[in-house]
Amino acid sequence: MIAKYNPQEIEEKWQQKWAEDRLYEVSEASTKPKWYALSMHVS
Repeated sequence: MIAKYNPQEIEEKWQQKWAEDRLYEVSEASTKPKWYALSMHVS
């Protein structure tokens, strides 16, 4: 376990990895039906 959490160091590492893997890119050419999910939280 790390001694102290450093969010700047961790975020930079993972954002770079996600960009390399193109994790957030989507294709508009899908034959699947469109849908959405809506979640509401009331306190």
